[in-house]
Amino acid sequence: MKIFYFSGTGNSYQIAKKIGSSFGEDTELIRITDNQNAGIIKDKVVGIVFPMYYFGLPTVVEDFIRNLNVSKDAYLFVIVTRGVPLAGGVKTQLENLCKEKKMYNYFQYITMGDNFVLDFWNATNQKERAIRNEKSNHEIVKIIKAIKNQQNKKQYSLIDYFNFITDKIPRYGYKTYKQHMYLKDNFFVVDQNECTLCKKCEKACPVNNIKINTKVEWKHENCQMCLGCFHCCPQNLIQYVNKKRNIDTKNKTQYWNF
Repeated sequence: MKIFYFSGTGNSYQIAKKIGSSFGEDTELIRITDNQNAGIIKDKVVGIVFPMYYFGLPTVVEDFIRNLNVSKDAYLFVIVTRGVPLAGGVKTQLENLCKEKKMYNYFQYITMGDNFVLDFWNATNQKERAIRNEKSNHEIVKIIKAIKNQQNKKQYSLIDYFNFITDKIPRYGYKTYKQHMYLKDNFFVVDQNECTLCKKCEKACPVNNIKINTKVEWKHENCQMCLGCFHCCPQNLIQYVNKKRNIDTKNKTQYWNF
């Protein structure tokens, strides 16, 4: 079995890891951005795990699924992590991506901690995070059972049926994410005088968008606005500051689940 995953701060990685471990050593966990897919994936069971961004898919996940070739007789499952219990919105996008190719057999959301700290939002606190992680463990048990039984089931959120609204919500809709500020990394700043060059942000970036020589620099290539660099910094020196849109992450809670 192969499980492909994309994870900014660790939620989706934890889900992929827990599901994979229940299937033994034959399971291969592959980071989506590391995958060099050539030809048809011939595994009998294939999984895709990723977070929901702005009522939709991270663009690297969208590109990955668009180019994914899975055997027609494979069992394909999709697990999507989210930071808010009632969130959703990926149904139409996923169905369109899978149209005229292998359609996924199983779909499930899992609510984890929220790591979105732009605007007035903050990360999920430690107490609530522990509660959600415990609940997610129960969900994973059910998911593992469903996958082993190759159950055909798709459990969406109510908001999945209102993509004509969520796609265009000002500032937070998927259209905004793709076309405006959310693919820009020009607003990340770091206190270079205090930075110890530990390179944790460079290693954590899921799209290899950070390079460190004598200082931290963003390459301005393929940033997904996962905020992983902000959350992983041991000294909380990386911030996102956009004065024009009145966004400043200073004093916001960090979230790290790797």
